[in-house]
Amino acid sequence: MSKGFSARGAGLNGVQKWLIVMAAVAVVFAAAAVVRFSSLRRPNLLASLPRPEEGAPLVMIAASRGEFPSAVFNALAYSATISPGGVSPISLMIPAFEEASESALVVTERDYGLSAYGAFTLDSGEMAQLSKGALPPAWAERFIMPQVTKDADGILQISSFSVPSPLYLGLSGNVAFIADTKSDISKIQELRSKALPGIDHKWRVEKSWGAHILIGDGGVIGAIASGAADTEGRENPLTLEAAWRSSGFPQEGSSPTTEARWQIWGLEDFVDASFTAGLKKYDWSGRDFFMPSPLIAALGVNLPDPGKNEKTASRYPAAIRAVAAHLSQMGLKPSEAQRILSGPAVLSLGGRTQVLWFDLPGIAVDIIGRGKAAHKLIERFWSETFMGAAPRPVPGYSVGGATDLPFSVLAAANDDSAVIGLTAPDAHTDSRVKSLLERESAAIGWVFVDLPRLGASLSEMSSVNALLYDDDGQEDAKNGEARETEALRQSLAKLGSVLALCDAPYQGRAYWY
Repeated sequence: MSKGFSARGAGLNGVQKWLIVMAAVAVVFAAAAVVRFSSLRRPNLLASLPRPEEGAPLVMIAASRGEFPSAVFNALAYSATISPGGVSPISLMIPAFEEASESALVVTERDYGLSAYGAFTLDSGEMAQLSKGALPPAWAERFIMPQVTKDADGILQISSFSVPSPLYLGLSGNVAFIADTKSDISKIQELRSKALPGIDHKWRVEKSWGAHILIGDGGVIGAIASGAADTEGRENPLTLEAAWRSSGFPQEGSSPTTEARWQIWGLEDFVDASFTAGLKKYDWSGRDFFMPSPLIAALGVNLPDPGKNEKTASRYPAAIRAVAAHLSQMGLKPSEAQRILSGPAVLSLGGRTQVLWFDLPGIAVDIIGRGKAAHKLIERFWSETFMGAAPRPVPGYSVGGATDLPFSVLAAANDDSAVIGLTAPDAHTDSRVKSLLERESAAIGWVFVDLPRLGASLSEMSSVNALLYDDDGQEDAKNGEARETEALRQSLAKLGSVLALCDAPYQGRAYWY
């Protein structure tokens, strides 16, 4: 008779219990890792799109739901001739890019102008409607009297009074491919049917973030800087790459904003290494810079000091060397000119200056901590530039002053700073940048832009230009320019303000709010 299992024999000893617990924990962690890994494996829609022509200027975007930079694209679409009428039909589909779980878009230069194409994921309802050759209801609302036709290859052509040229759309699974030219949608179809390689770009800035953009100038900026007569054979292209995500950048009364990281490649071909080696961080918080209100834009930079090394100074950017030469012509010693051009400086666009009977945005530069060299600069400014004119005193400044004739000019200094600019001296200082910089760590430099105010200023300048250069023979051209300026103003009005900081040469962070 065999013995039955005893209670002790049927139970688990301590070692077995721990083995089971450890196995269970391992399974849980493995499952969590699988879930996390699968969530990180986002579809690479850029790989499904044709590569732009080698060396062509381009904008390339990849984004997750809610991260697509629609306002940026609209500003581009309404201010550049993407299609013959000036507006890409893809602009009407930007809400679909925003709502898609994943999206990608490319804008690049062609022989006939700019062209845009992209891809985004669809939900089941959208797929069903489009498969039947019909627009989803939410899409149809964006077009005026849309007409949809389907060719033998399954490509949908969407025509509408909303845009001057058709929109082309192809389907593959739950992904819609879209282009504003028939040639680009055909390239996309060919890419998929022949399994050809698409865009092979590996993001280098914050790879895990949900949205990225790459902007390449194709060497255009370098060609302009070198004075090239045309853009053939452009060299030294510049490339900006940025990544962004939703952020709770703390500001009372504002909604959560966008935090970004950015980096530029190619600038090293234009700026000597000896200059960038001297760039140092500066604590910008707690400083009262002259930035007149209403402020449109401002730039701060901590200029490096070359010391007594004349060879290093000779390699500095041409603009700095030109200013140094002008300071010498004004009667400043080389050591004084070097003092003026070393250290923190802030350039601002804002406030008002009176030119004839027009009120225009003012421009001013504020240099900090230059001591007696700054006092001599202001004295020489009035004696040399304005031939000894006696400016009226400005409160808060012991040297120099301001005048309103022939236009608003301010050139004044105290023991801490010196300001020179075409601006009214009594403008209130804009405190927004100061409050934002107080929350940030030290930086080499920064840029602030109030995009709605920039758009409004462009409209004002366009109106002034029309008054000064009235030409009845160019009425159609002027009306077209006015419409484009107004469209750009409306696009910029939706963009808010941007503060970008440079933490190291050619790279940094930004906040959009």
